[in-house]
Amino acid sequence: MSDTERTRTDNEVELPVVGFVTDKLSAVAALLVGLLFLALFVLSGWQIILRNFIGGSWRWIPAYSRLMFIWMVFLGAAVLYKRNEHLVMTFLLHRMPRKVQTVIGLVMHIALSYMFLEMILFGLRVTETRMRIRFDTWPLATGYAYAAVPVAATLLLVFGLEKIAEHIVVLRRVFRSDGGHGGSTHGGSTHDGREADSSPAP
Repeated sequence: MSDTERTRTDNEVELPVVGFVTDKLSAVAALLVGLLFLALFVLSGWQIILRNFIGGSWRWIPAYSRLMFIWMVFLGAAVLYKRNEHLVMTFLLHRMPRKVQTVIGLVMHIALSYMFLEMILFGLRVTETRMRIRFDTWPLATGYAYAAVPVAATLLLVFGLEKIAEHIVVLRRVFRSDGGHGGSTHGGSTHDGREADSSPAP
C-alpha cells in the first residue's frame, strides 16, 4: 500500500467527515489547476501564432499568463501536500522505529501548520497593498495574483491540521499497541498477527 493510500485509509477509518471534506477540497483545487494549465497552454500557443504568423500580439496575455501561473503553482502545492506527493527526504526517517517516525511527522506538520498560518496573515497584508497596483499591460490589480498565497495557505493549513489529527490518532494507537502487547512496532506486526505499520506518511 502506498503512502497516499495508507493516509486515505486512515482518513476513512478515523476521520471520515474531515477526510471527505478535505478530499473534496483537494479535488476542486486539482480541477482548477488543470483548467489553469489548459488555459495557459492555449494562450501561450496563441501568442506564438500571433507573433510569428500574424505579426502582432495581445498585450494583456503576458500579465494574464503570470496571473494563471501563480495560482496554478500555489494551488498545485496544496494538492500535492494533501496527497503526500510533495518532495520529502525520508532516507533517515524510514530507518527509525515507527513510534519515532510518527512523533517526527507530528512535529513537522505542527511546524508547517504554523508556517501556513503566517503565510495567510502575511499574504493578506501583501494582497491588500497590491490591490492598489495594476498590471502594466492590463487594467487589473496585481493583488489578484498575490491573493493566491493566502488562499492556497488556507488550504494547506486545513490539510496540515488534518495530518496532525491523523498522527495523533496513530500515535495513540501505537502506544496502546506497545502497552497491550509489549511488541515492537518497527515496521513489523504484533504477536497476534495484526500489522503494526499503520502511521500516515510524514
